[in-house]
Amino acid sequence: MFNGVYMDIWIQPIDPLGNLLLSFLFSLMPILILVLSLCLFRRPGWRAALTSSIACFAISLIVYRAPIHIVLSSYLYGLAFGLWPISWIVLNAIFLYGVSERCGCVEELSRWLKNSLPNDRGLYALFISFLFGSLVEGVDGYGFPIAMSSTLLMSLGFKPIEAVCVSLIANTVTVPFASLGVPIETLSKASGLDIREICLYLSLQLAFMSVVTALFIVYMSSGRETKRDVYKTSIMAGATLGVSIYLVSAYLDPRLSGILAPLASILLTIGYVKVKFGVRIKSVGLKGWLPWIIVSVLMGAASFREIRLLSVKIYIPYLHEGVLIPLYKSASSAIYEVQLLTHGTLVLISALIVAYIYGLEPPTILRLYLNTWRKMKYATLTIAEILGLAFLMNYTGLSLTLGYLLSYAGPLLPVISGFIGWIGTFVSGSETGSNALFGNLQRIVAEMTSLSPHLTTSLNASGGVLGKIVSLQSISIGLSAVGLKGEEGTIMRRLIGYSLALTLIVGLITYLIYINYLHLIL
Repeated sequence: MFNGVYMDIWIQPIDPLGNLLLSFLFSLMPILILVLSLCLFRRPGWRAALTSSIACFAISLIVYRAPIHIVLSSYLYGLAFGLWPISWIVLNAIFLYGVSERCGCVEELSRWLKNSLPNDRGLYALFISFLFGSLVEGVDGYGFPIAMSSTLLMSLGFKPIEAVCVSLIANTVTVPFASLGVPIETLSKASGLDIREICLYLSLQLAFMSVVTALFIVYMSSGRETKRDVYKTSIMAGATLGVSIYLVSAYLDPRLSGILAPLASILLTIGYVKVKFGVRIKSVGLKGWLPWIIVSVLMGAASFREIRLLSVKIYIPYLHEGVLIPLYKSASSAIYEVQLLTHGTLVLISALIVAYIYGLEPPTILRLYLNTWRKMKYATLTIAEILGLAFLMNYTGLSLTLGYLLSYAGPLLPVISGFIGWIGTFVSGSETGSNALFGNLQRIVAEMTSLSPHLTTSLNASGGVLGKIVSLQSISIGLSAVGLKGEEGTIMRRLIGYSLALTLIVGLITYLIYINYLHLIL
């Protein structure tokens, strides 16, 4: 029923061809086309997303026999979501950086880092992209930490491609707890499992991932020239972040892990650097940190208070309760919420506050904003197209077919579970979306194979984290922040091997620990 009017419900097929393997291959085609267009044919992101979208349209209509109104509504819903709130956040994040740079805040931050830390690119990347970026992800998320980290690293002398790659890899460990735990809360609701039980498994996976990520960030930033003490610092940072996530999840509130854990790790790592390197961390440098403090405080306050200003909910015709998902025995939900005080608006307000504090004239502010708009046009198009593709795959059933076949791994399901989450986030760019789509599937299949559903659902989250690294949405955000165009394929070729390999390793290690020990104590 839609607004009191009864409508036909379309039943979403899991196996439209009557052959699950063949259906799986067709459902995989949009993803393969996207990856090949970027990595092999080196197409710009917006063209690759458009080509993949056209293929998805054809498969949805011909193979899945989805009604044309379902197909069009799905894609347009995704396009709208890509424009608002996602592109709106990225646009204003880049504007905030431009204002900060014009006001001298970025230069001051660079000077503070160089005067307070040993002169090592690995340490700069560790503190900005991994530690501070993790804190910002816990406060807000939505791609803002990637844009912020990419621009700040570039101001410290990193090449644009390097800055984006490091920022994408760093934006992982606290992703499940972004915006005060929205992704992990969504996973709990979708699967019907206790959030704390899921997080106990997840935090152990993230602890391993945290150390590996910190080490790899240092290696990517400095290579073999890095001193051994810097690698020890990265282990310290990764271990303290991972352990802190476990402690907060187990003994406090998992939703606060994205804030309290990075704060604890930052303080402990600063103390370690002071002792290990004999440096004095300067207490000054407020001007350099002020823009990022303002935006973090505003976003944190809005998240805690759940502020809603001029919020309008739009029930998408034909989609909301118009698609039946037989596996879950439930109808689809499609509610597009437009609110004025969204994350992007808070970033814009932060930029205007910084501009006011440092006396930027209105004409200068307007020029900066118009320049940001011009720089963002192709990135905005790419983000909108990839969200349209993701929503189309979700509502017409392609995504569910992918996850359903992978779930037939039997005893090896824990190894595959991470890849189910990886696919969900790779396509949509959203950990929350992946958890909503596959959380219940992971629970159902785990119970069918006598495995712990908390194990498989937690792997969905950790796999989703690693899929986000090479999501076209995330890559587009980073590239637009540093002003590069058409380099999506370059980034993906550099990082996709790392992303897939770590997903496999996390799954294998978790599975081996579980069958030998973990199931006895959890």
